[in-house]
Amino acid sequence: MDKFAERIKGLRTQKDISQEELGNIVGVGKQAVSSWERNESKPRSDVLNQLADFFTVTTDYLLGRTDIPNAKVVDVTDQIPKEILKELDIDVAYREVLINAKEAKISPEELAAFVDALSKIKKQGG
Repeated sequence: MDKFAERIKGLRTQKDISQEELGNIVGVGKQAVSSWERNESKPRSDVLNQLADFFTVTTDYLLGRTDIPNAKVVDVTDQIPKEILKELDIDVAYREVLINAKEAKISPEELAAFVDALSKIKKQGG
């Protein structure tokens, strides 16, 4: 089953609402919701945003692009304190990665894993 179809059905049943109720909430008919859950179609982007807001998840989660339901997008260059970068003695290549990661927008969990990986590399002398 497609991730979107699986997730939309799972979230709807978790909230214990019918396809018709969900359709009313986002302004579509029961048939549209049924079609999504059978992986026959996907919602328009404006409806996808409404679904994400209603279920308090990201659109990326609904579409299967991440398994983190409500990851907040962060700007990594603002999240890693300069003291940590200095302590890790991050070279130019790593700084370039951080600058480029700003464009990619990663979750707090991904950021923590990234900083941890940098620490391990530095400790190993890499």
